[in-house]
Amino acid sequence: MVRTSTFESYEDLLNGCSSSRVKSLVSSILFENRYLEWEFVSCSVAGDTCQAEFISPDETAGVVYHLYYELTESGQFGYMVLETIAPAWAQSEKEID
Repeated sequence: MVRTSTFESYEDLLNGCSSSRVKSLVSSILFENRYLEWEFVSCSVAGDTCQAEFISPDETAGVVYHLYYELTESGQFGYMVLETIAPAWAQSEKEID
């Protein structure tokens, strides 16, 4: 049985994960990407597989970018999902109903 570790913050990941490869991947996404500012959501490590999730909200454009990344022994891949968010005024009207 493979043990799974889940980290809910970047600090927990740095302190609790023994894989320098995973720490390096997460750090590079958070700090080396100059186009979008990513926020750490979560990361789980099970054996040689790491799955990490990040978000980058852009309230001006009304969207949230989600980045899902997987790192395995055989390689790495990621994909991005673009989600529209309702403007603040629309959410306020929804709460009134």
